Formats: sequence, structure tokens, C-alpha cells
Amino acid sequence: MKKYAVIGDPVAHSLSPKMYNAAFEFLGFDGLYLAEQVQSDDLSCFMKKLRTSEYAGISVTVPHKEAVMTFCDHLSDKATKIGAVNCVYNKDGVVFGENTDWFGFVEALKEVESNLRGKKVLVLGAGGAARAVVFALNQVGAKVFIWNRTLSKAQELAQEFELQIVDSVYDCDPEILVNTTSVGLNIEHEMLVDLEQFQNLEIVFDLIYKETKLSLQAKSLNLKVVDAKRMLLLQAVQQFAIFTGLESPIEVMWNSINN
Repeated sequence: MKKYAVIGDPVAHSLSPKMYNAAFEFLGFDGLYLAEQVQSDDLSCFMKKLRTSEYAGISVTVPHKEAVMTFCDHLSDKATKIGAVNCVYNKDGVVFGENTDWFGFVEALKEVESNLRGKKVLVLGAGGAARAVVFALNQVGAKVFIWNRTLSKAQELAQEFELQIVDSVYDCDPEILVNTTSVGLNIEHEMLVDLEQFQNLEIVFDLIYKETKLSLQAKSLNLKVVDAKRMLLLQAVQQFAIFTGLESPIEVMWNSINN
């Protein structure tokens, strides 16, 4: 049996095991996919399990998407450009790092708005997920603004991807708002932004794939809300193919996280 896992901190909320294990069962693939909580101090130790082939592949979520790059022997061009990895796998003793987040994000967004060129987008956050998001938005010609609580991280990201920084979330009036931070994982978290303060906002995309205060407010204001589970699905479809060499059973995977 081949073992796979998603690693992060926190990670108990992850729907990835449901998706992958449903796909394994449907295809008759001898595999098992787990959720493993790994703290930053334990990342190095855990990654040795990939090198020893205890795990054949690992999905990576917050806060490890940047740190895990140092444990890869080879990075794909897109992972290098993005500067973050969400997919690590062992092939013939070589550890590869890939990023499928950018694809999942932009394809999920296109399901709600097909023409993103020139759209004014405000991205909250400057971590690994944000890097994939701004890379994807640059690919489709959107006009991207970045806000982050730690200004230095925002400045680094803005310089690298030629973005504009806003000191306050209300310094620009976006058409699309994307939250890439973990604020919202806990429903008790204070919101980073009040959507009523924007005049031209049309679409809200919270990368947290459960209802948050942000998504609830967006729905109450009759804004278009992108289902973050679509991003989860679409990035996982690419990962599944990388991990197994098999075509992903998309409907099976989608149904597994909606039942």
C-alpha cells in the first residue's frame, strides 16, 4: 500500500483525506491518504519519511508551503516562480516540489468570472497561498493589490510580482476580494475587512473552505462567493495525477466532500 498525507498546522479540518481515499477506492488503487499535524520544528523530521519512502507523496498546507521547498531536490518552474510548494513527491529517490494551488485558484475563480483581465483584485495575506494566488492573477492579466498585517512580507511579495501595496484594506476599492490568510478558520476570529465599506465589490473568494464571517457577510450583501472547495478539488485533481499517474475521478472526489 502506498501512503500519502496532507501536512499542516492546523490540519484536522482538511477535507483532502476524504477526496483522495474516495478516489483510491473508486479506482481500486492500493493507497491510503492521511492528515498529519506537523509543527514547524518537526518539519525536517517528517520530510525524512518521504525520503525513506514511508510516504509516496505529501500535500502541503499552511504554514509549510515555503519552508518545505528547502527539502526538495528539484522544483518545477512554476513552483520556483511562485516561491511556494503544495505538492511533494518521491520519484526514484528524488524529491520533487510542485505547485498546483495557482491552477486550482484561477480555475475556481473562472467558474464565477470568466474574464479576469483588468479586474481590480485585493489580496489579503502574503504567505505561500498568496504567492500562488498573485502568480495566477498575473497570468490572467488582473490588476493586483496586496495587503498584509506584516508590511515587510507584503513589500517582498509586491516587489517580486510587481504588485501595489495598500496600507489599509480600504485604500483601494476592488471588484474582487481574496482572503489567503488563516483568519476565519475559527468563527470567533475578528474579520479583517468590512465588505460594506466597498462600493464596487462583486466577488469574494475566501480560501478557507467552510463558512466564515467573511463569506457569510458576502452572501448577505448578495455578492458572488467562490466556493473554496472548488479550488481544493481542482488543485487536488492535478496532484492526484502526479501522485498516481492515473486520471482523477473528478466527480467522485467532488461528491466525497459535499456529502
